[in-house]
Amino acid sequence: MLESLVDGARAAYHTVQHNAAQAWNNVYSSSWNKTLTLENTAGERAAWWIREHSLATQGKVDNYSNTVYSFVVGSALDIIKTGLGPLEWLASRAANFLIGAATTKHYGIYRDFLYRITKTTDESFLLRKKALDMVVFITTQTPLYGLITFATTRGDLARVYEGIGGSVLLTPVFALTMNWALDKGREFFGLPTSAEKSHQALSSGNPGSYSA
Repeated sequence: MLESLVDGARAAYHTVQHNAAQAWNNVYSSSWNKTLTLENTAGERAAWWIREHSLATQGKVDNYSNTVYSFVVGSALDIIKTGLGPLEWLASRAANFLIGAATTKHYGIYRDFLYRITKTTDESFLLRKKALDMVVFITTQTPLYGLITFATTRGDLARVYEGIGGSVLLTPVFALTMNWALDKGREFFGLPTSAEKSHQALSSGNPGSYSA
């Protein structure tokens, strides 16, 4: 009896795994994915302008990527961990959107700066890059989330501490996925990532230099 259950569970697992892999391959290899470029989305003239004015567009690109990411992940944290009701969730997302619009540009600049002064590039050890991303996240996003939760819960410290605690515990997940989203946003718009900017600074012989 037990062996039959185990065999059935194993067969179900392999079926789900196979179907999921097949679905991913269909999306990744589809013509839609290959033609989803900045030129096809925004037009060649707009794509050229964005890439030629990377300093002016970097903050906007980072803000767009963070807005999409924060809505999905922040909503999950609001509802599951902090236990916000519908109106509190709406207030939290609205506050997060406004704060994100004001701070995400500076988050990107701060991350660029830390990558540069630590001389971290794409060639650096994987754990080094991930640890740096967690430092960037926990020194910026966790305090901001605490302030947002404090405001939306009308100073309910128990829920604020619970929300911050959940954010800290999940930092390895949030930090890595958020910074991955920012990098992918920059790559799509043809802008250098933090690691690529650090590499450029090292190649120029002036790793301590800073530019947005």
